[in-house]
Amino acid sequence: MSHVPARIAVAAALVLAVWPVPAAAPSPTNRSAFVVVGPLLKLKGDGMIVRVKNGNDAGKAFLDHKVVVPVAKSIFVVPDVNGDGNHDQDDFTRGDKVKITKKVVPPGPSGADPQKLGPAKITLLSADSQPPQG
Repeated sequence: MSHVPARIAVAAALVLAVWPVPAAAPSPTNRSAFVVVGPLLKLKGDGMIVRVKNGNDAGKAFLDHKVVVPVAKSIFVVPDVNGDGNHDQDDFTRGDKVKITKKVVPPGPSGADPQKLGPAKITLLSADSQPPQG
């Protein structure tokens, strides 16, 4: 009786045990590419002005800058604070801590404040919320 088949099986098992397995691709809905957090300074015309106090790696380029997010085409994640039946910019008040997320990283800050970010997802945060991951 030959031990060759048994040796081949052991060798195959060892090769498979150390063979690199490709990692799963990151989910595009898992995290946003750009996240900043800060207090809402004011609602001005068709935009919200926020002072950036924290952010993920891409958002930290905007630390201590003012950013303006247009109300049109932005998504608001906020309770209906004013009771009008809509979840919109009117449910935010000056000083609210907000998180702004975008799937695409905007160019770094340049020129005078406020920096224009374009439409984004704007979330009202509670006072005890954690800084963004990223």
